[in-house]
Amino acid sequence: MKHTLSIVLAVIVIAILLAFDLFIPKRLDFSAAAQEEKVPEQYLRRDAPPDTTSYQRARIPEDMRPMGKSPQPMILTPSLFVRDVIVSNTASPSPTTGLAGTDTFGDSEPSIAVNPSNTNQISITAFSGNWGANTPIFNTTDGGSNWTKQQTIPQPPSVGNNGSGGCPCDQAVDYDRANLLAGTFLSFNPTDVYTGLTSNPGSSAAWNWNVSGGNTQRTNSTGVGNSDQPWILTNRDTVAAATDNIYVAYDNFNVNPVGMRVAVSLNSNPPNFTRDNSPGTSGGPAIINPGHRLAVDPRNGWVYSLFQNSTAVDNAKATVNYQLNRSIDGGQTWTLNGSGTGIVVGSGGSTQGIGPQTTFVGPNCAGAQPNNLFKFGTVNALLGGVDHAAVDPTNGDVYYVYGDRDNGTGNNRLSIRRLTDNGGGGLTVGAANFVTGQVQAALPSVAVTSNGDVGVLYTQYDGVSGGFPSFSAHIAISEDHGVTFTDFVLENFLSPSTDNGNCRQRVLGDYQQLKAVGNTFYGVFTGNGVPFGRSTSNLDPIFFKIQTNCTIACPSNVVQAAAPGACNAVVNYPAATATSCGVITCLPASGSTFPVGTTTVNCSTQNTPPSCSFTVTVTDNQSPSITCPAGIAKYTDSGQFSAVVNPGVPITQDNCGLITTAVRSDLKPLNAPFPVGITVITWTTKDPGNNTASCGQPIVVMVPSSQRKFP
Repeated sequence: MKHTLSIVLAVIVIAILLAFDLFIPKRLDFSAAAQEEKVPEQYLRRDAPPDTTSYQRARIPEDMRPMGKSPQPMILTPSLFVRDVIVSNTASPSPTTGLAGTDTFGDSEPSIAVNPSNTNQISITAFSGNWGANTPIFNTTDGGSNWTKQQTIPQPPSVGNNGSGGCPCDQAVDYDRANLLAGTFLSFNPTDVYTGLTSNPGSSAAWNWNVSGGNTQRTNSTGVGNSDQPWILTNRDTVAAATDNIYVAYDNFNVNPVGMRVAVSLNSNPPNFTRDNSPGTSGGPAIINPGHRLAVDPRNGWVYSLFQNSTAVDNAKATVNYQLNRSIDGGQTWTLNGSGTGIVVGSGGSTQGIGPQTTFVGPNCAGAQPNNLFKFGTVNALLGGVDHAAVDPTNGDVYYVYGDRDNGTGNNRLSIRRLTDNGGGGLTVGAANFVTGQVQAALPSVAVTSNGDVGVLYTQYDGVSGGFPSFSAHIAISEDHGVTFTDFVLENFLSPSTDNGNCRQRVLGDYQQLKAVGNTFYGVFTGNGVPFGRSTSNLDPIFFKIQTNCTIACPSNVVQAAAPGACNAVVNYPAATATSCGVITCLPASGSTFPVGTTTVNCSTQNTPPSCSFTVTVTDNQSPSITCPAGIAKYTDSGQFSAVVNPGVPITQDNCGLITTAVRSDLKPLNAPFPVGITVITWTTKDPGNNTASCGQPIVVMVPSSQRKFP
């Protein structure tokens, strides 16, 4: 009996201790021993579950003047335009009715796919709904001017618990060269990855899943029930250049450090993932997400995997190594510069992830990091990494953008490095250059156009306006291989929410995307719909595209007559024509007053070079007038057979300046004595247009009778 009582008491004590440990807030243990166990920090590195809260509020005046700025500062041209896919939707008769008046989804973490065979066909996914029946996708067939939200992504057969978990809990899409849209999706409870293909994203019946025995094939062969953040890209096969493979990166949270995995489907519809290998691992003392991403080289089918590892953490920042690995055989093996786990491209401080002073009850936040240092703009924990890479499709150079905190200012800036062929089968890591100035920046995505322009999409935290965090979405473009950047603001906007005290709050989400097809960038970010006409403050997917092959052509030379009575003319010349150049500036501007003569007009672009020039010539077609002095008759000077005469000057008139000359009929200088007889002075005046007028003035010199000698 005593033995039984002792057992009961022991069980009660253990239960109390477990309850105490579970429900009393505690500081995280960053010891090596704790890292080996599956303590909360392992769980908190995950991106999933996402924040699908519907952040919405009434619009306020500051929504149209965030931080006192115009919400849409760009001058939109045919080469650059921005669209809110909710407002510019076929189900939105106006910016305040239809879908624009009823849609309240948060639309964070948007992904974009552009059909390379038909760039008018574009698809966007975001947290815009979940699997009850079908989850939504935004489609356009006119290049992005008009969008349709369609509930056409079906739940993969036999995959359960997705609707109840608010899933898909991650999603990414990409087009291959055969007009097929590939999509990868994360389920919930358990968290696994599933990938499908469709020839018609507007039809739920067109999706193909690899189903066997009624069960959809998992994309992840490892991390079963505990995978996270799938990322998808298509690329040509390394051997059969005409065929495309699907690559899906994901994180295996069944191991510690977290396993980086890349699964490959070889030219198969439905996708059949027969390869699944590891390019490295992600871990370290800081609670940061692996930030696992992919980049592809379309020249040869090579694929790059990039991810993060922390090396240190303190109350102000995590120190992060940004790593890169490569497969040149379709994902069978991974090695770069002789290392099977890749290379460190750069290292920098970052306030991403979960702060070390955060307190928890079990796996949930009980108190956020003091001062919200580890939440971007106080409302967006960065639980998807601060890294991205892209490959130049022409020469294979790799561009890697990553978070790089300035320890002096505390600003989380973005740096970029260019990696080039080292001639020995590996890559040389170039110098780091800043993409941004001294700002707080996050959510980077990089792409490279066919002409070598490098674009970086990112979001910037600008402060507080009207009581709400103020952000701005930017695209920075480099025309010198990532050394310097020209920055374009796409939207200034306010968050619809303030800090809710949750260390995993993500108003914007963990990523946004920029892609390049040809010489055009296509991107999507999460922004506020109010500047586009929404009647309530709600976050929407914002689509934009910008061409970068800047070409400019000036008009032909212009010739115009001067205005009557004037020596100039107001000239309105034709505009210079340009593609992908942003704002065109010509000086002197059209409508300026041009003087008689030829003036060169120089036209330059926002993305100078290039530039061009032409001439404006104002002609003077108005003849001058001249009135000669009266003729003069005079006797010879005493003792002379001639006379010094002052002929005076003519009266001239013209709309421009004149030059007047005098020529005597005896061809002597005007001030020479005039001989006896009649000498005619021909006065001629000429204006800048070479128009002339002339008149004659007779000078008569006579000999007095007293001086005459008669025979």
